[in-house]
Amino acid sequence: MITLVFLKCIDKLHLICIGMLFLAGLHSCSQPDSVHSNKETDHLVDMHNSRNSLDWPGVYRGVLPCADCEGIRMELQLKDDLTYDMTTQYLGENDQVFLITGSFEWNAAGSRIKLKDLKESAGHRLFQVGENRLFMLDRDGNRIQGDLATWYILEKVKEKAE
Repeated sequence: MITLVFLKCIDKLHLICIGMLFLAGLHSCSQPDSVHSNKETDHLVDMHNSRNSLDWPGVYRGVLPCADCEGIRMELQLKDDLTYDMTTQYLGENDQVFLITGSFEWNAAGSRIKLKDLKESAGHRLFQVGENRLFMLDRDGNRIQGDLATWYILEKVKEKAE
């Protein structure tokens, strides 16, 4: 009889231990992510940027403000091989189109491009790359502000379906 009581106690103790382990396991799974740490992934940051997340190659167009003409029609084609073709035309003056070809580079953050092989006097060289848009930036790398700000955005030309 004593043996039977002793075995029942061991069974109950065994069940209690298993239950406590089960509850401890559930509790550890419900802790916030900040409690868990993995030294290999703690330093990782979201690496999505314009360069690797957007479909940026293509043709962008817009008409820029002009002090002594109706506007400057600009078309900028960005290519996968980091080269560009840029055409400009002074509206209301004549039909002459100016073509500049060159290469461009991305900034370290992958959000902006700088047209290389372009004289500083030739105009805007810095652009922030957005979804189907290029935002022209001033010489300090800031977006152009004010009443004419929308004139400094080049819109991506939609490709025709074949």
